[in-house]
Amino acid sequence: MRTDIDHIDALVKRVDPVGPLSLAGPDSPEAEGIWERVQAATSLGTGAPSFSHPRPIRARRLVLPAISVGAVATAVILVLQFLPTPAMQAPSAAAAVLRHLADKAAAAEPAPILKGDQWLQSEFRVSYLVAPPHEGPESAALQSARAVVTVNAEDWANDLSQYCSQQVVTSVVYNSPASQQAWSSAGIGLPSTAQPECGSGFLGKDGQGSGTLDVAQLPTDPAGLAQALETGTTGIAALDQPLVGNHHFTPFGRAVMLLVGPTLGATPALWSALLRAMAAMPGVALLGTETTDSGTTGVALAGATGEGYRTTIILSPSTGALLEARNVLAFQLVAGLGIGVIAIQWLDPAGIPQVVDVNMLPSSLAGQVPTGIVSAVTNPGVTLNRWNTWLSSVLPELPGNPSAGAGVTSTPGVYGVSVVTRSPDPDVAGIKRLFQRSGLVHGIRSATG
Repeated sequence: MRTDIDHIDALVKRVDPVGPLSLAGPDSPEAEGIWERVQAATSLGTGAPSFSHPRPIRARRLVLPAISVGAVATAVILVLQFLPTPAMQAPSAAAAVLRHLADKAAAAEPAPILKGDQWLQSEFRVSYLVAPPHEGPESAALQSARAVVTVNAEDWANDLSQYCSQQVVTSVVYNSPASQQAWSSAGIGLPSTAQPECGSGFLGKDGQGSGTLDVAQLPTDPAGLAQALETGTTGIAALDQPLVGNHHFTPFGRAVMLLVGPTLGATPALWSALLRAMAAMPGVALLGTETTDSGTTGVALAGATGEGYRTTIILSPSTGALLEARNVLAFQLVAGLGIGVIAIQWLDPAGIPQVVDVNMLPSSLAGQVPTGIVSAVTNPGVTLNRWNTWLSSVLPELPGNPSAGAGVTSTPGVYGVSVVTRSPDPDVAGIKRLFQRSGLVHGIRSATG
């Protein structure tokens, strides 16, 4: 690890002859000194216009009501430090580091491919800033009540838009004893046990929701990927059309969402192209060498993610993979905590995603994991009302109390749809025949659990 860091330090020194990266945090005087040195090297060495770097402004926080996992989108929204103008050009040191890491990413091991009833398991350590739900009159103590909840999170996803998640709380720290008392008196408890949930995601090319990002169709040439991230034409609705207020991602914000994942269908060529695309993005700043909450050392960069906010990412110097994300907009992650406000302070991926058979999913998910899935995309012009009307007419014919849903896609007027059953002996073939006879859908796929 240190060899890779030293190599990156030497790379930065060629761009910034004043000195190597600092081990200090992003808000330290040393980090500001790095910025100033990089700024000077950029303006003097390339003729780029100089710009000033204001001192960090305290993070602003947004409050959103909790959204159920069964909803079209589970929003986990964070608040990020204010960044100066998005028109600011990327320092050449950040671009050089990202291009170097892109070479590392191209040589990384490819992601596993799912077969049959296999699922991709991803693990994270996550720190949430949480608050009680805001409903009806509240006391002043309850209004100011806050807590930091740290969890070990696991996500499972198949390639038919189904996902499951489980979060085990490892610590809860209240902002004051009065806050804890107010929370308890209101009867709003924080979970202390695993919070298992399963649902339909409709993410990736065929739609948007909670769960896993299907990135298999993204371009793997840096210019094409940069164009898709810039224009919001990735084909992943959670990136192109986020369903939280009027929020719109910057290209860097979309790139961060891809790094955070979890994803299906990624390749070393895609990750390399993503880092090269990020190297050309405006306003990406090199912060220095930092250590994640999990104790891993990496290279920290920051950039605007949208609406005047910014996030920090720490990347592995040996593979370019994400080691930590701080203050990140991550609509695709399922919180599963049942709390009114959730803000991610930091998120550390744990290890490399693994392929598991469905029978390896934990017993806590028993009764929630689908035993049969049929997934498709509606034909253009089929309205959501027409789809729901058809569902209500055929669901009674199916055994095992199946459930169904629809999620918006990146194509207006087109929906990702599915019927899921948890019957011990699912009639997947019969459900497929119903789909085929409906004349409402195409691209029908299925699997049994």
